[in-house]
Amino acid sequence: MTPWNSGSLRPTGRLVGWKRIAAHIVLAGATAGAVGLAGWLVFDKIVMPRVVGRGVALTKVPSVLGKTPEEAREILREAGLEPILDPELKRSEHIAKGMIALQSPNTGEEVKAGHAVRFWTSAGRVSIAVPDVKGQDSAKAARALEEAGLALDSAEHELDSSLAVGRILRTNPVAGANLVPGAKVRLIISLGKDTATMVDSSKSRGLF
Repeated sequence: MTPWNSGSLRPTGRLVGWKRIAAHIVLAGATAGAVGLAGWLVFDKIVMPRVVGRGVALTKVPSVLGKTPEEAREILREAGLEPILDPELKRSEHIAKGMIALQSPNTGEEVKAGHAVRFWTSAGRVSIAVPDVKGQDSAKAARALEEAGLALDSAEHELDSSLAVGRILRTNPVAGANLVPGAKVRLIISLGKDTATMVDSSKSRGLF
């Protein structure tokens, strides 16, 4: 009987060589797969859109800003596009209420024929009514104006027997006038009766 030799179970040089070849084959396959994926992405994302795009009719989006909704629909349909009026109103300082203030896509963008163009009408310039602060003290009146979104202008003082000293006689512009946000409002403050000579003229231009 031939004695057992542990060295007889060691891999031969030929077996090691085949494993090395198999590893190279797997690596080559993975590399080829990565290259193929990259090539497919380039073809799908760059080449195909250009090829397909050549056969698609494109049109530039016309401007409908400042137009009525009816005019906007007509202009867009003549351009081969689908008009969609959004019910939401948009604030605009320059475009009159009811006219088109915003559109999407924007003017000049190229889209496919039949593409939908959404547009919004103007809510007009947002205005703030001057609050009625007559009879209030100057500090309270000033807070009311600022909370309404208006700015405080320099104050004036007048002799008046109907209201106590420091009470507001009126505003300029008058209460109820519609102003743009941040507009200045002047408070006219009472000096009371027969107190005009007691107030230094230099102070009559201050707020309080």
